[in-house]
Amino acid sequence: MSGGIDSSIAAVLLRRAGWNVEGVFMRNWEAGIESDGDGVSYTTGLSNMNGVSDMNGVSDMNGVSDMNGISDMNGLSNMNGISDMNGVRNIHGASFAGNIRIKNNQKCTIDQEYRDAERVANILKIPLRRVNFVREYWQNVFENVIHEYSRGRTPNPDLLCNREIKFGRLMKWATDHGYQKLATGHYARIHEHNGQKYLAQAADLTKDQSYFLANINVTCLSSVLFPVGGYTKSQIREIAQSVNLGFLLEKPESMGVCFVGKRPRFASFLKEFMVPQPGAVIELETDRVLGMHDGVELYTIGQSLKIGGMPSKMYAVSRKGSTIYVSCNKYLCRGN
Repeated sequence: MSGGIDSSIAAVLLRRAGWNVEGVFMRNWEAGIESDGDGVSYTTGLSNMNGVSDMNGVSDMNGVSDMNGISDMNGLSNMNGISDMNGVRNIHGASFAGNIRIKNNQKCTIDQEYRDAERVANILKIPLRRVNFVREYWQNVFENVIHEYSRGRTPNPDLLCNREIKFGRLMKWATDHGYQKLATGHYARIHEHNGQKYLAQAADLTKDQSYFLANINVTCLSSVLFPVGGYTKSQIREIAQSVNLGFLLEKPESMGVCFVGKRPRFASFLKEFMVPQPGAVIELETDRVLGMHDGVELYTIGQSLKIGGMPSKMYAVSRKGSTIYVSCNKYLCRGN
């Protein structure tokens, strides 16, 4: 239960069908994990480590606030909450090593979402558990997102998140704790043919999410329920109003990267996790330099670019090093 309308009404529908329902709230993104280093996830209570020369094999440093000048941090596995690592030269084992900048002022809604989920659970009189998959999300989903963007490709984090986290880690957690079924608020359905279960589109095609579930292990389907999949969004809203959950109608629909949320400027968000390489923007057909960009990792093949003075929209069609080649013909798009 995310605190949103769809997962909340899924719980309502399950109770109506006679299921013994318990809610679970997943925390998959940590408010404050906003960095341009990768492969570091968890640090505990130190305030200053200025000038340390070697921290080989350290496994947990939650809450360090200053690590200026450290020269070697080989093998760190867990560094959550670091606010300053200016001058760190070497962090072995990090896939995308860089200056780690943790933003303490991230406007994350995770706590509000939990309060909303708790409010729904109280109204429905069902237990609500909390699970934390922050590290798993970072390692199995977000590292892949950064890697794909660094190569000029546009990933779909929701596909990975559903496979690795919701129907991977959470499914295992549910099984280990003795639950028969895992239900979510996805708009999708499960059909059975000749004893085999298949993922199918939702009744409301305007809200269908079966595409985002396409990569989950098919064996999961025997243990999964999609209660809202047979309803339209308008019907779900009507049900919410009828069961004293009308406050959910005031919440905006969840958008953006799975669990990370919608960002006003996604490129700026990505800069927190990688060191951008600026370079030239060159017209493919003429080799004419049209301008400079602020980071090749922030542009994906096929992306449109606004370039002043050009009569038509331009598209990123190729990359070479830190150079982006553009053309008004988007069908020329190709990889590196």
